[in-house]
Amino acid sequence: MKEEKGFFSDYKEQIQEAVTDLKTKGRRHKQIPNILTLLRLTAPAVILPAALIGNIPFIIGSTAFFGLTDLADGFIARTWKLKSKLGADLDALADKIFAGTLLLAASITNPALLVNVGLEMAIAGININQKAKGKEAASTMMGKFKTFALFPLAGAGILSSVLSPKLISSLAIATTALQGLTIVSY
Repeated sequence: MKEEKGFFSDYKEQIQEAVTDLKTKGRRHKQIPNILTLLRLTAPAVILPAALIGNIPFIIGSTAFFGLTDLADGFIARTWKLKSKLGADLDALADKIFAGTLLLAASITNPALLVNVGLEMAIAGININQKAKGKEAASTMMGKFKTFALFPLAGAGILSSVLSPKLISSLAIATTALQGLTIVSY
């Protein structure tokens, strides 16, 4: 009986190889980019509690740390020729979770930003649906602009106690428009 190809079956071999790399002394370095990416997946457990208690300096420091892991994983993967489909897809997932975490943290003091959280979830759903159908998730220039816009919006939302509400509203409107255009382009 022929085994059906499931959603994650493409990754099974790569995950097994990653585990073998981690168990093998001379090959552990091959997983450094993926380990850095996995660190970013812990962002919700670190940033959201800090947002709930209003610890803005800790949020800023954590955001900088997780941002550096994003820069480092790609740089190391490209420089050491350690790129993989698993790593690229894991990085995209970690980026979505990280951006969503920052938006959720900002929405604690700015509930209107939950609209942006919902739109990000819709975009992620579209990408997951494409993957489930065996298609590559869409990556458009509009999506890149949208992702770039998310971070200033989240940062402004987190710092809302010291920033102009008009600035936050303007960033939210622009980001919402880019999110809508991204959905249409996908």
